[in-house]
Amino acid sequence: MTSISLLSELECPVCLLPPRQAPVFMCPLGHNICSECKPLVKKCPICKINYLQNKDTRNFFAEKILDSLERKCRYELFDCDFSICDSQQLVDHEKICDKKPELNKNTQKPENEDSDGENVEEVVNENNDPMFLNLVYFYDIRPMFQFYAYTVVFLRMFVFEFSDLNRHPGIWFEVTFLSCLCIWLLARRTKLVQFFLEVYQPDEFETQFQVLRKHLRHILFQDAKEVYLALVLWAAFVISCLLYLKLELIQSANYEIEVARFEALLFFMKPALTFSTSIVCIVWHLYFKWGKLDKWAAVFGVFRLLWLSFNLAYVELSLNAGTLIDEGYCLIFWIQTVSVLLPFGKVSFILLELFGFLTMTYNAYDTLFLFGIGKNDFLEHFQKAFNGNYLKMQFMLRDLRGSLKLLENSLSSVSVTEPLDLDVAKEVKQFFEKYRTEF
Repeated sequence: MTSISLLSELECPVCLLPPRQAPVFMCPLGHNICSECKPLVKKCPICKINYLQNKDTRNFFAEKILDSLERKCRYELFDCDFSICDSQQLVDHEKICDKKPELNKNTQKPENEDSDGENVEEVVNENNDPMFLNLVYFYDIRPMFQFYAYTVVFLRMFVFEFSDLNRHPGIWFEVTFLSCLCIWLLARRTKLVQFFLEVYQPDEFETQFQVLRKHLRHILFQDAKEVYLALVLWAAFVISCLLYLKLELIQSANYEIEVARFEALLFFMKPALTFSTSIVCIVWHLYFKWGKLDKWAAVFGVFRLLWLSFNLAYVELSLNAGTLIDEGYCLIFWIQTVSVLLPFGKVSFILLELFGFLTMTYNAYDTLFLFGIGKNDFLEHFQKAFNGNYLKMQFMLRDLRGSLKLLENSLSSVSVTEPLDLDVAKEVKQFFEKYRTEF
């Protein structure tokens, strides 16, 4: 058992902190309580059984191992990084800790001494102000799933919408969006914007002390702040790539060929975006959580995310589904947008997994029972996207087929008015049949 788990087992149910020093008391059923909180309650906060009146029951085992466990200052929440094993030095430090907030200036001791432990948050200790928060770190990989889902559905929706040259032939919206994004990244570092967010951004801690509210908000948004900048920069990079492709298209001399190449590049860009976004999320998550990882939880979470993103990308490359997959991402985006403020409104990753399951099921059905009739011609798209001469040759052959058809129609109309020699007509027919087959 690690020292962190031992400390969590020893923590007091009133102040939610490991005991500062001996003695450590316990109720008749064995639930611990620290010496600071014991005088303030008459019943055990856990089992509601009265403590013994005549003689206190002590947990001597807990007292013996207490000085062998490194405990942090109770004001860790207020950026105090002091930690030590010795109980007396810990208590002495907490009395003079420069991070200790002044929370008990207008607080009086409760008149009713028969507290039953149910309203322990109103009790103030004479020497130290207990912080009723469990600061034991808990590793959670689930936020990474949500950040991936938010990012990928937004980017897929954006690419699908603004790669449509019929509705958005220009680039003004992409340029405006990137400009606003840069302005926001610079502005959010200014004190004025930070003050505005502190005051007006809604949260559940409005009634708390200002210093405590600030740190509670820091805990609430800690995971988001760690990956926010990376995901915003990744989104800006993807949108910049789309902007670059559209600029090349607008400035090209042969617009028709470049449109076909643009659509072929999008065929590869969309699934690549789905998979590479998962790589960005995983790398950034591991970078910030490297020293705090739960090995097996991290391995399972990374595998789960990579499996989902790889299968989504593979199915999109394999199936000729038209715009159905893009419309699926757009549907998830709008559902998440509508439900994000509702309780349990973080549904995008769940919907993404369901979407991935449905697409993989259809892909398996197409392979096993339809013999691949809905598959994409991968090599055809690859040649169009990355072989410039291939597209030029395709368009030249198309023009030659048109010219050959026109010539055939012209000779047919001439032969009606002036019949050709039989040998000449036979040679002309063989010529047309030969090149029509080759083209």
